[in-house]
Amino acid sequence: MNPHAMALAMRGLRVFPLARGEKFPAESGWQAAATADPIDAGEQVPDGANVGVSTDGLFVLDVDSGKGGLDALEQLRVLGNIPETFTVRSARGGLHLYFRPRDGERFRSRAYRKMPDGRELFAINGFPGVDVRADGGLTVGPGSTFDGRPYEIETDAEIAELPEFIAERARAAAPQIVPSAVTATGPVDEPGTIHRATVYLMSAAPAVEGSGGDPHTIAVANRVMDFGISPETCAQLMLEHWNDRCSPPWDADRLLYKCQSAAKSRQEPIGRANHDDAFPTLEPVAYEGAPIPSKLLRFPEEISIPALIAAQENDIVKNLLAPGDFSVLYGPSGAGKSFVALWLAYHVAQGKPWLGRRVNRAAVLYICAEAERAFQKRVQLAEQIYGSAGGWFAWLAVPAWLARGQQGDESVRQIVAAAKELKEATGAENVVVVFDTLAQVMAGEDENSVEAMMFFVKGRAGVISRAVNAHAMVVHHTGKSKDGSMRGSSALFGASDAVLKLDARDGAKTLIAQKVKDGPEGPLCGFSLAPQILAYDGDGEPVSSCYVAVGTNPALQKCASAALEIISAAIATGAVLSTRPRAQNYAAKYCYDNQGNLPYSEAEYASALLALLAGPLAAEKYDNKGREAWRIVFRDNSKIDLPDVN
Repeated sequence: MNPHAMALAMRGLRVFPLARGEKFPAESGWQAAATADPIDAGEQVPDGANVGVSTDGLFVLDVDSGKGGLDALEQLRVLGNIPETFTVRSARGGLHLYFRPRDGERFRSRAYRKMPDGRELFAINGFPGVDVRADGGLTVGPGSTFDGRPYEIETDAEIAELPEFIAERARAAAPQIVPSAVTATGPVDEPGTIHRATVYLMSAAPAVEGSGGDPHTIAVANRVMDFGISPETCAQLMLEHWNDRCSPPWDADRLLYKCQSAAKSRQEPIGRANHDDAFPTLEPVAYEGAPIPSKLLRFPEEISIPALIAAQENDIVKNLLAPGDFSVLYGPSGAGKSFVALWLAYHVAQGKPWLGRRVNRAAVLYICAEAERAFQKRVQLAEQIYGSAGGWFAWLAVPAWLARGQQGDESVRQIVAAAKELKEATGAENVVVVFDTLAQVMAGEDENSVEAMMFFVKGRAGVISRAVNAHAMVVHHTGKSKDGSMRGSSALFGASDAVLKLDARDGAKTLIAQKVKDGPEGPLCGFSLAPQILAYDGDGEPVSSCYVAVGTNPALQKCASAALEIISAAIATGAVLSTRPRAQNYAAKYCYDNQGNLPYSEAEYASALLALLAGPLAAEKYDNKGREAWRIVFRDNSKIDLPDVN
């Protein structure tokens, strides 16, 4: 629970999580997700994360200490009374003064700018260094940090009513805009569409005078309006997120005129890219057997506990991968993503437990979009190491390209047909479709685009999943950030039901359940890539590949040693421990409660114990007075009993 988020929500402010240590949202859809419910706020914003405040319906004076804003604020105080109000001091010494406009009046966010020709654009007319955060905007809440410096409450007071003399100057700086009479396919300026347009503008190429800057500006404005943005909001968003990079930047009124002109000359309605039907569907044959909804509402009394239990028991990999869900396996180059994907795929195709988790057997259709010869060597070695999948594992024999357009539509049809053929041949109830890699199957699309990423998730993988009850998994790369986060748009992480991350720092490879919709998260195991020779060619050169060898990693070794020592002492006294998390005698909790001065958490003990059972130390069944039990077998053949370890 984040106490800062809860405290802000108790003031009636709508909050949401920002990226840790940053001033931008952690996930897409933040406008809709922002909440003023203290409990929801505390749970939604992770402890230690930065807190964002949606300024819709507010008027926040953002006083920039580096642009003369503090002096401008003092000049404003001379002109009229600025009442005591909730005020936050920013990480760089500026101030955020919170106000509520009178009579529900709405203002737009607006920033002070000094143009290359010396002209000044003001948020509060005549006062440089003072910006306005209002509708469509956000500000950083207290309890956050930036560049290692905190945002702190300067004045702990109720949020005051906006003084009229400030409102007058804000209106003069940004006069009332008469909305254009243009055709739209539906509601405009919705929070989600504003976010999509903002993400596009942050990466859109700027306009350059003398190099087609005028028509390029029109093209950018039209693209923004494609998302479902009015010309007036379009101009405001372009001012905030695009204009500063132009050479020279546009005057605010001139840019508004450009957007309104573009709207009047559009050949297609505003919002053409903002509908579910923007995702092309297949012909009805692709949805054979899909039920037609008989009603549109459901109620709590319709929930069936037995049905929920049955659904969980139907997981493909217990508490990790479920039919119809979407998951991502990602990591840096060379970490072994494809090897791990194949390792998991073979356990699913054989119905064998994977890392101690029960597996319901499912057919696997693998989309190998790169390096097929290396892929075939990996498959051949997998057959030797894991055993035959008995026809439950297959890969697509034709290239797959899932970008937008007719060729992408045809690839979807081929994948659906192949998955149906595999299900019919095996009698499998479910199928897992693995896309290796995402970059290859959506080549030509912009991975940083929310629109492109959501098109793949909903319009490609989603169509396939619905057609054949498939779990779709993509193999993906990390980006350039130091934290090893997922490459491209954050919308991919937000849209995923499960995310598996490969961490390969300091020479140790670790598989981590980074996000699980309805299951535990955290480290799964340490592993290495073990090379093995398949054959020798005519020149005597080896034909080889690698497989996943599970074992503890350096980060878990000390914790694992401590766990074994504690467990050994417990068993010596007659204790019976379990590795079932809900058991009263849960081994990881016992280790945590009895570790003395050691620094490990219960979660670390759980991960260490799992790694021990899955790693180089063997786990074997034995009969314990007529009851099935397990024990750990060391390399020297010494043993530690762990009854009820399943």
